[in-house]
Amino acid sequence: MSKTKQITYQVYGESWRFHVTSSRTYVRKFGSDSEAICLLDDREVWFNGDELDPQVIAHELMHIFFQQSNHKSAELDAHQVEELAAEIVARSFAVLPHMVIEIYSQLKR
Repeated sequence: MSKTKQITYQVYGESWRFHVTSSRTYVRKFGSDSEAICLLDDREVWFNGDELDPQVIAHELMHIFFQQSNHKSAELDAHQVEELAAEIVARSFAVLPHMVIEIYSQLKR
């Protein structure tokens, strides 16, 4: 993969840009210790093209869902984290597979 591919995708009403780029470009920009990175403030997700798969996309979408949940406290206890995760899963379980397949298909074209 020599070029970066970008798509825009709506995640619960917010436009997010998803990028897939070569491993070389990804490592140069973000380092070699991850398969993808979610830049929440920029509403962007970057993927290492050599590592792109549906599980990685689902993982990054969960970061977006947590950000969209508007939890403001950095001091969540274990029970609160569990409740927040349960809310996010309940809200997204029906749409997550569809989102993952759509994003994956568009980035692989």
